[in-house]
Amino acid sequence: MVSFFRGFQAGETVGEQAPAHAFPEELRAAAPLAEVTQHVDNDQTFRYSKASGDPMPIHLDEEFAKSAGLPGIIAHGLCTMAFTSRAVVEAAAGGDPARLKRLAVRFSKVVLPGQDVTTRIHDRGDGTVAFETVSSSGDVVIKDGLAEIA
Repeated sequence: MVSFFRGFQAGETVGEQAPAHAFPEELRAAAPLAEVTQHVDNDQTFRYSKASGDPMPIHLDEEFAKSAGLPGIIAHGLCTMAFTSRAVVEAAAGGDPARLKRLAVRFSKVVLPGQDVTTRIHDRGDGTVAFETVSSSGDVVIKDGLAEIA
């Protein structure tokens, strides 16, 4: 796992670098293996917060989220990734989550409650799929997605 925390310097790099997983540009011209659209319910952040144990106020308190420079409450990144991984498992792994051997993503924009997210999945032909997820506002919210399927 690679994490980024704004304003924090941990010192020297430790451990192995994560393998590259950039979206192959040549796949953009090809038709996707699947395109899955899912809706983020208006109360999704409240339900996900309880299920995940993540009470971060940017996901639950409109005023707090705005004071942090956000447009309002935002969906949890891992909730967005769960929507994405569900789309990948359904489309590329025949609905069997045990076939998902690796999942890599890069979060790039926030998702707001009430938006739809559409995941476009492309077969790379080597046992992996590449994917991106776009919100209904047109923003790429998950990029450089890669899933290894057994």
